[in-house]
Amino acid sequence: MAGCDGQKTGRSAQTQEALRCALVSLMEKRGYERIDAVSLCHRAHVSRSTFYKHYRGIDDLLEELEGIHIRSIADLSAPIVRTPGGEGDDLSFYEQTYDYVMGNREDLHALLVASPDQRFIDRWKDAIKAHIRFRQEERGRAVPDALSLEVAASAVIAGYAYCLSHPEEASSEAVLSLVKSCLAVLDSERH
Repeated sequence: MAGCDGQKTGRSAQTQEALRCALVSLMEKRGYERIDAVSLCHRAHVSRSTFYKHYRGIDDLLEELEGIHIRSIADLSAPIVRTPGGEGDDLSFYEQTYDYVMGNREDLHALLVASPDQRFIDRWKDAIKAHIRFRQEERGRAVPDALSLEVAASAVIAGYAYCLSHPEEASSEAVLSLVKSCLAVLDSERH
């Protein structure tokens, strides 16, 4: 998990990782609005002064967690952006994104399901909209209107959230089917 994976080294990085893990854990148990610095620091086994050495407040920590995942998801689409015109490339992006979501299910369940983080959801929707705009422009198709982009991006994220909430009922094939349906509508002549 990106928030709790132990890939970084050094005391400062370990402290930040422990705080992100504690944040995710508390979001799952209490919801974001009910988290305070005392319980966060207690859960992470760090002092409040150490917490405030790294962050201005809990929202700063949440924004860091959001940024880790938004950058990682954006990095998955980077090869598509660098290689315009690849007809099948974008579906592999959504498949890789599904794998990323399931590989980081604790963090993303907290951000999408347990304590929905609208700022994170909006940032992810913006990334999906940018991806769709690029896809359409590269294919010489009209860019869909704002409402169509919003609905498509919302549907994709809802599909991932459903998979996180109901892992036994959903699969990557179900998400890809949803994505293909959304893209087909956007590809239609009506846009």
